[in-house]
Amino acid sequence: MAQQVPVVRLIGEYDVYSASALAEMLQPITGRGIVDLTAVRYLDSAGLAQLARLANRVGPHAVVLVAPNPQIRRVLALARFDRLFVVVDELDDARRVL
Repeated sequence: MAQQVPVVRLIGEYDVYSASALAEMLQPITGRGIVDLTAVRYLDSAGLAQLARLANRVGPHAVVLVAPNPQIRRVLALARFDRLFVVVDELDDARRVL
């Protein structure tokens, strides 16, 4: 049986005002995991910093980001997060990667 990995589903906007809440939401991921950004409408540098801290804590490519939104994918690409995460379009793809 495949090992279950935590899935954290983020909804809304993540900026300087919600960065501490985002950090708390990411705490259940202690190794391999999935962060579902499907319902994220906005992600600024403070939100990116929390994701980068997660990658530093668990290791590069241990977490898969689900990001079908073109705007969020662009932000991730500009931040070069492909060096820290695997980025996919669908949750099923993330499960296959892990």
